[in-house]
Amino acid sequence: MLRQITVRSYMTTRLISFTPGMSVHEAIRKMLEHKITSALV
Repeated sequence: MLRQITVRSYMTTRLISFTPGMSVHEAIRKMLEHKITSALV
């Protein structure tokens, strides 16, 4: 069963990026705006 499920099924193509110089407030605002609940660091 799991062999039939691919990562592609869960991926997004609408990438949102954060820059090292971005403030935490800006990052939070961007996450809320795009309904993101987690981010890779």
